[in-house]
Amino acid sequence: MRSVFGDANIAGVTLKNRIIRSATHEGMADENGCPTEMMMKKYEHLARGEVGAIITGYTGVQQNGKSPMLNMLMIDSDFQVEPLRELTRRVHEYGTPVFLQIAHCGRQTRSKITGFPTVAPYE
Repeated sequence: MRSVFGDANIAGVTLKNRIIRSATHEGMADENGCPTEMMMKKYEHLARGEVGAIITGYTGVQQNGKSPMLNMLMIDSDFQVEPLRELTRRVHEYGTPVFLQIAHCGRQTRSKITGFPTVAPYE
């Protein structure tokens, strides 16, 4: 029987234990969808606390799929890459892998929120 505190491997990525911080919506991105200092410190705290891996909060890939909840992390523009790289660097300092959960809220958002027509499957 394997221990929750033993190392693990997911698709070639080694985890120091089997405790994974699952994806959530932190609401800590700035108005452009970039991680704020508060978000980076939260992730650093998790990594320093010996969590085996971190899955980011869901991260929007297009403005028309942005969450109706405030301050969603985004990766729909090149300028967001460097702040996300910095977040990753800080987490990696503690030997903790970080996985970016990508998302598009589809019909769970509204034009009123995104400023764009709602995009979702049509029956």
